[in-house]
Amino acid sequence: MMKKKQDILHLLVLLAISFLSLSLIIKLRYSTWLQIKVVFILTLSYLIWSFVYHLHNKSLTKNIMIEYILTAALTLVIIMGLVI
Repeated sequence: MMKKKQDILHLLVLLAISFLSLSLIIKLRYSTWLQIKVVFILTLSYLIWSFVYHLHNKSLTKNIMIEYILTAALTLVIIMGLVI
């Protein structure tokens, strides 16, 4: 039961980071440079939080790291295409 609560907490934090970043991107719609900074911070936060989550669960492997890095890179490319 405790693991389930921790998983929900991790997901809520990730959701909060994403929501805050999206809100900032919308609020800063007239400043492309600031939007780019927000996107990079979002991507870095996603990577760090994902690694922390898997380190905490002792499930971090090289394949998981590669998956998260590729997902972050793809997300970065897609969002940058929308922002610019």
